Amino acid sequence: MLNRLVLIGRLTKDPELRHTPNGKATCDFTLAIDRKFKNAQGEKETDFINCKVPPYKDKLAELCAQYLSKGKLASIDGSMQVRTYNDSNGQKHWVTEAICEDVHFLSPKDEGAQTHTQQPAQNNVPPYGAPPQYGQPPAQHPPYQQAPYQQPPVQQPQGEPPYPGQYAPPGYAGQPPSQGYQQPPQGYMPPPPGYQGQAPQGYSQHQGQIPQWLGGNPPQNPPGATPASKFGHQVNINPDDIPF
Repeated sequence: MLNRLVLIGRLTKDPELRHTPNGKATCDFTLAIDRKFKNAQGEKETDFINCKVPPYKDKLAELCAQYLSKGKLASIDGSMQVRTYNDSNGQKHWVTEAICEDVHFLSPKDEGAQTHTQQPAQNNVPPYGAPPQYGQPPAQHPPYQQAPYQQPPVQQPQGEPPYPGQYAPPGYAGQPPSQGYQQPPQGYMPPPPGYQGQAPQGYSQHQGQIPQWLGGNPPQNPPGATPASKFGHQVNINPDDIPF
């Protein structure tokens, strides 16, 4: 057999604390518990169940009387008990009540007094319709201006001529360096790209002057070569037609 009861409801009034002749505390209160369904009129019905903390739970009875009050939410864990008593007229009455073995306080500790003790938050918002109040204006910082980007000038070594195709800066006099530089001879022609330092066959290079066959005088045929006259005409080579 099992007699187990769990109830959750709100107190209809403040609990009543009493003491037995031997000094044990007992506490009585009533829980209001709404039913899950509605009646024929569409209204919810409520059950009112009497709860009793027995004398052998005297410490719990004192705590219930101290922390429970009307309207607070509580849950009890116990058993159902039916007892009888006779009134002054000798009439017998039947009482059904829940014997509380354990009680849980489900409402916050300061519920009910919270609205009186809580301080309103001060967010410095003026009331509606009141002109706004301004304090000291914040410090204004000058807007950030980014300096224009300037490309650093190309540093040309002093006295060193620019590379082929490179722009010569204004005022460049082409002064040679003070040491280690020899002026090329007059009429010097730079070698073509890819030149490996080997002169073509039949070419004799003379420092400081243009070869004779480039100046319009073709070289003499070496011994054993076929003269140019046998090919029908003599070919004159213009120095400007040479690709290098």
